[in-house]
Amino acid sequence: MSDKDLMSVIKNLNEKWMSDFSKGDAVSVGSHYTEDAVSLAPGCKPIVGKKAIIEYWAQAIKSGAGALNIKSKEVERSGDIVVEIGETDLLNSGDEIIDQFNYMVIWKQEAGEWLIHREIWNSR
Repeated sequence: MSDKDLMSVIKNLNEKWMSDFSKGDAVSVGSHYTEDAVSLAPGCKPIVGKKAIIEYWAQAIKSGAGALNIKSKEVERSGDIVVEIGETDLLNSGDEIIDQFNYMVIWKQEAGEWLIHREIWNSR
């Protein structure tokens, strides 16, 4: 798979993630993660496992987060792992930017499907 094709795959996966989040569907958001995923959110202890990540995103949605605008900038593959770097705008339910982040995601291919295995983000 070429770098261009890989970037397209990751962008499509991010589009689906953003759509699930915008619908307020934390369970569907969680479907994008491996069972043993780890999320390193700002100001939190590591969020370990799909169930805990679903709970984290459900709380974020309840607190007024309306959407995330994910902008992938770079992807690099090594075997069944892809490292993605990008930027994200966090919007409230009125589509106003309430925070902006830089992020890194480690995607892992499991059973032919790319899933989020590790992620970290911080405000910029």
